[in-house]
Amino acid sequence: MKRILAGLVAAVAVLLAGASVSACGVAPRAATVGSQTVTVSQLNDTMNSLTTSTAGRCLLALQNPQLLGFSGVGAGGSGTYATAFASSVLSNLVGNALAVDYADQAGATVTAADRSAASQQYAKILDGEIQANIQSAGQNGGSPCVGPTGTPLTGTSLLAQLPPGVRSAQVNAQAVDASLLTHGADLSDRAVLAYYVANRDSFTTVCVSVIAAANQADADIVSNKLHKGASFADLAASSSVDKTTGAQGGQLGCTFTAGRIKSALQLNSLTPGEPITPIKTSSGIWAVYEVTSTSEQPVTTVASLIRSQIVRGTTNVQRVSRNLIDYSRKTTITINPHYGTWRRLRVVPPPAPPQQFLAPTTTASSGGGASSGGATSTTATTLPN
Repeated sequence: MKRILAGLVAAVAVLLAGASVSACGVAPRAATVGSQTVTVSQLNDTMNSLTTSTAGRCLLALQNPQLLGFSGVGAGGSGTYATAFASSVLSNLVGNALAVDYADQAGATVTAADRSAASQQYAKILDGEIQANIQSAGQNGGSPCVGPTGTPLTGTSLLAQLPPGVRSAQVNAQAVDASLLTHGADLSDRAVLAYYVANRDSFTTVCVSVIAAANQADADIVSNKLHKGASFADLAASSSVDKTTGAQGGQLGCTFTAGRIKSALQLNSLTPGEPITPIKTSSGIWAVYEVTSTSEQPVTTVASLIRSQIVRGTTNVQRVSRNLIDYSRKTTITINPHYGTWRRLRVVPPPAPPQQFLAPTTTASSGGGASSGGATSTTATTLPN
């Protein structure tokens, strides 16, 4: 499962359940990560939540859809889980515990206010992920993010339906990510200005108008008239086949950025008042566009937005990811051998028994009888709570 906000470590995710258990705790351990402990109870509760509830199945669909194929019942029957599933979920828990331990060591504190803000932000992120999942599933079948009554989950309802420990873990992971990304990031005025200059098109608002034509020949006629000085608004009103924009003098609005317009219309620069060569749209209509005005937002008004973009930008995410990976190499990470071993930022399941113990064998007894037996690969993983 990925971290929704940042993806700080590729193999870890967001399912650390509640507060960690101290090293002297009596609960069986699934793993220890520095000063953090993941208990068997936490692992089992998480696996149960992901496999038996609508909210849990939705979470799997959003974060790790390849795990949806596991029914939640391993070879040992009800209450057991396939080893591959358990190892993957434990990898997530261990990776998250690693982030918590690193944040503690780095002094990247997480307050109650941070968790509250993370909860609100996370719900918004989940809203978008759920909507995308439902739209995608609409062509191929039902989405796990639609409840039994046919009502889609929202980010808020998904979190509310998770068990308290898992919900707390989800929110805490987001808050830890945000704290780590902010800790050590260059958010100075100088860095903000440099980002603004390098991404000026993102902070330039553009007003655009359009005249729609039924074919290229009509569009060329409109374009020629505009280049000879005809009024764009008048031609839109008299010639556009799009009567809605035509009645408004062709105005599409002023909600676009210069970057978006350049990309959509494949332009290197924008010149207000200059007609743009007719373009065939995806619907088959030919359109003549014109940028009517541009307005650059002052850096002082977008400084907060820029700092947020710096924090979540690829360069900063990679910085923290490298730090986490380096920290993992210096930290003692121990996995309960029932689940496997820690290698290359993930839990590797226990190896299967040697082939000779898997193939049936027959041994003659002194009485002429035969006995047969065999062992199967470890396909069920569970420990008592």
